[in-house]
Amino acid sequence: MDTREDNVKKIVAVVLVIVVIIAILIGVRSCGKKDEKIEPTPTPTATVTPEPTSTPDDEENDTNSNHNYDTGYNRPDTDVTVPVNNEPEVTPTPTPEVIDLEGLKNAVKEASTVIDNLVFEEGSSDSTLIDLLAELSTVEEEGAMLLQEADLTQAKVDAKQAEIEVLIDEITERIAWLTEDATNAVSLAEEKITSENYEMAVIAVGKLPISEVKEELQNRLQAIESLVGTIAYITNEDELMEALANEDITTIELENDLEDISGFVIDRPMNFEGNEYQMTFKEFELKGITIISDDVVLNNVTVALTDEIDWQGSYGVHVYNAKNVVLNNYTGMNADAALLVNASEVELTGITNVSNNEFGGIEVSKGIGEDLENSVLTISGTIVNETEAYALPTVWVIKGEGTVNGTFAATNEEIKEDQIQYYLVEENATDSEVVVDDDEKEEETIEEQPAVEEEQEEMVIEEIVGSAAEVESEQESE
Repeated sequence: MDTREDNVKKIVAVVLVIVVIIAILIGVRSCGKKDEKIEPTPTPTATVTPEPTSTPDDEENDTNSNHNYDTGYNRPDTDVTVPVNNEPEVTPTPTPEVIDLEGLKNAVKEASTVIDNLVFEEGSSDSTLIDLLAELSTVEEEGAMLLQEADLTQAKVDAKQAEIEVLIDEITERIAWLTEDATNAVSLAEEKITSENYEMAVIAVGKLPISEVKEELQNRLQAIESLVGTIAYITNEDELMEALANEDITTIELENDLEDISGFVIDRPMNFEGNEYQMTFKEFELKGITIISDDVVLNNVTVALTDEIDWQGSYGVHVYNAKNVVLNNYTGMNADAALLVNASEVELTGITNVSNNEFGGIEVSKGIGEDLENSVLTISGTIVNETEAYALPTVWVIKGEGTVNGTFAATNEEIKEDQIQYYLVEENATDSEVVVDDDEKEEETIEEQPAVEEEQEEMVIEEIVGSAAEVESEQESE
């Protein structure tokens, strides 16, 4: 009986050891879970089954070396305590945020540079640009202060950097627009020098900050400043007459063709810019432009008269008793002659076209007035005459009244006794194909010309004097 009890106790002990080992294993696994709360494992209670009443057979079996034990006996009540992890829970320390300040530092530095470089002249500035600069100055200061703060976040840094960069971009775009506007305004003022265009250009340039670009534009304006108010831009006859009467006007520029206008007189030094437009004069006008002043330049001028048949002494341009007169790229047509150089000194430059005139291209003479000097015609450029023919020369000079400096293919002093005729084409200086009747008719026409020419010369002088007096009277009354 003692032996059986011993065996039961051994079995119970083995079971308890196993339970303890399992509990220890469970506790070890729980130690790795810091955030999991471990509940104590209840202590298993061993249940011991009451010992049955011995029988002879049982006693007999006790003598057998191999005993059979009933594992269903109740284990004795035994409390088993499972170890608990009593270490305190540790809260992880957050890693401090790394702030990138380089972008903001560069933005603040660039903003400071922009503010320092944009300097304006006193009394002239662009209000929009000034406002942008003031705003940039404020934001630049805020950015500099933000860099000194201890409690920084990347979001704050990025936001301030972006704000500075946006303002710098707006300022850059504004300056680019102002520069383009000022440049266009100066170009317009140079192209058409009026008081209005000049003042607009001055205002546009004044809005720019001080820079090399502004200085260059100011120099361009200074170059045309003295011309403001001296140039008239002409679109009709009334504007032309007003400009001729205004002594402040020293340059006249055509902006379109002028049709059916009256002849006019230039009586003071002037630049007349035709811009290759054509002036068509009224029917039967004896002259288009009369010049009675020294130092006159006609540039890119085209004159068309509406001449009657036969000689009336009509000229596209008549230069009378004047020196230093230049005709550059002049075209005269539909007159008796394109040009009369009368007791004057005239130079032809560029291309001079004297085609399509009834009696020839250019007359050089002195006229019949008192104290007049011989004329001098100098041809420095190219002269064109597509209608040159025998007795219709490109240039003719009244003998003893003037000279011509230029190159011609031939001259003829026999067609008319008092004339030296100049030809561009040598064959045109001779009349080898004219029949006798035509010769007689031609001689008759040539002989009649001087009397008519002398009569017209007197009329021309009277008209010139009358025109000059009329102009002077109008100016005095004003």
